[in-house]
Amino acid sequence: MRITLIRLACVIFAATFSFAAAPPQSDRHISSDEIRARFIETPKPDYPEIARRLHHTGTGVYGLYFDVRGEVSGIRIFKSTGHLELDIAALKGLVRWRAKPGPKWKVKLPVTFTLNERMETYVNPYHFDYHF
Repeated sequence: MRITLIRLACVIFAATFSFAAAPPQSDRHISSDEIRARFIETPKPDYPEIARRLHHTGTGVYGLYFDVRGEVSGIRIFKSTGHLELDIAALKGLVRWRAKPGPKWKVKLPVTFTLNERMETYVNPYHFDYHF
């Protein structure tokens, strides 16, 4: 038991030390065109039928985290649409996004659900926030 605790303490210490020694991330600003060029697949989220019938609309802001393979490794909700079913639909759509393989990176973007028949779900392609 004592040896297990000592090993655990060593692992925690090593992890803490390695994160502290990691070089800081670059704060270089990346343009919307550069971010857009990184994407391979950006399917729009589906608008849930129940949300349409209830006339639920809203804009949410989501952070996407991409791994080295270009797949979404995590999503963070920065601002909810105000309706759970719309947030779930946005998450289901955004998790299918794919980017070109490369270093890990993240991007913040808004998703708008509106009842306008021409544009039911809209991911603003001109509004990316690389820093969050």
